[in-house]
Amino acid sequence: MALTYALLAAFLFALSVPLGKTLMNSLQPLELSALCYLGSGLGLLVYKLLNWGHNTYFSENRCCVPEAPLEKKDLPYVVGFTLAGGVLAPAFLFMGLKLSPSSSASLLLNFELVFTALIAVMFFKEHGGRRFWFAACLVTAGGMALSFEPATVKPGLVLVALASPSLMWAVDNNLTAKISLKDPVNIAVIKGLAGGSVTLGLAVYSGENMPALKPVLLALLLGFACYGVSLVFLIRAMRELGA
Repeated sequence: MALTYALLAAFLFALSVPLGKTLMNSLQPLELSALCYLGSGLGLLVYKLLNWGHNTYFSENRCCVPEAPLEKKDLPYVVGFTLAGGVLAPAFLFMGLKLSPSSSASLLLNFELVFTALIAVMFFKEHGGRRFWFAACLVTAGGMALSFEPATVKPGLVLVALASPSLMWAVDNNLTAKISLKDPVNIAVIKGLAGGSVTLGLAVYSGENMPALKPVLLALLLGFACYGVSLVFLIRAMRELGA
């Protein structure tokens, strides 16, 4: 199931780029970022309330096991991945999408894989062999060849490549992996509500106008599926596969 969860997480997250790009006709980057993460947190909170008392998952031997609650020692990881993945990464991503075509940005999202793996090997001492380094080089070369134009490097692509998934979400992935044995819905709810609230405050402070109701609802739904449900699947995959 771990591979299935990983593929579902990747598929749902990939949808956020082209769908998010269409919403940028009505929403500013900080607004869209805030609404996506608030939608993630609120949607999963409703799910958790509706399933109160059924907080279990199937382990590797197919036994039904209760989900572990978060503890005080997990707080640094929660703060770290909320700031990196719930505030900085989506804001930079949507700023980059405002300046770049979604097709090029989607290809550059592959750098998240490379940076996640590098951080896991260099700082969290996960195993990395020859196949890992060869794959990392291929992804890096392929992303650069397919995404960058020969003459110029667009500033939007730089934001997407370096500031959001390539670094911030890579940090987020590794910090999340450290507490992946805990309840993934709790993790996603905290990340969504905390990250979305901080970003919404920044949007209000920057003077962005109140958007229309329809794009707000669409952004909330987008966040629930592409950030909330995707994150739950990712954490379940991390339990068996690692970062």
